[in-house]
Amino acid sequence: MPRWTRRLAAGDPAVLAKICHGLKHFHRTKIAPQMPAIATTIDRDVKPHSDTVTTGGFETLAETLHPALQWGPPVLHVDMRHIDRDLYLRSRGLRLIPSFFCWRHPIMPADPELPPVLVYPVHHDPACAEPAEQCADPERAQADLLGRTRAAVLRTISVGACSTSELAARAGISIASASEHARVLHRTGLVTTRRAGNAVRHTISPIGTHILTGTHG
Repeated sequence: MPRWTRRLAAGDPAVLAKICHGLKHFHRTKIAPQMPAIATTIDRDVKPHSDTVTTGGFETLAETLHPALQWGPPVLHVDMRHIDRDLYLRSRGLRLIPSFFCWRHPIMPADPELPPVLVYPVHHDPACAEPAEQCADPERAQADLLGRTRAAVLRTISVGACSTSELAARAGISIASASEHARVLHRTGLVTTRRAGNAVRHTISPIGTHILTGTHG
């Protein structure tokens, strides 16, 4: 292990700050620009599962959710490479969470005392396996039109209505920067901003949605 990991384990503020800065930068440059595509992938995966539960119940869902799941009433067998044990729900519900970043096998917390959660991989569109240069074209077009950060802010708002502080956290930028970008997007008609109590809520407008979808078409 690198020597700096000892400082991290000891809670060195300088090391923690550097890691946090790195994570924010990674989120801002790699994750936030892809949030609309991620949300679309998850929604596309979840809807048929919701319909399956409505019409056939959990028994039918377990057979279609993921090949690693096998339902043998009253036991759900899950093939997980990182855990080998029995989990007794004891009247607790099992929360199913679709994940864009979970690959191959479902995962769950190793601590059985934590709320029962099963994270399963969503089905990925083969187009996502294209070379990064090809997949980045729509985002590049948006960046050329609005500027890289402002385009990322617009894509972040398109995921769902949010306050300025939530927008800053999602986009990995300061609150002041999020406020300024949201103000400009609102002024140009790409975002709708409404006050809710002491805060404001930002929502993408039809024009903003057209900007995002238009650069994909």
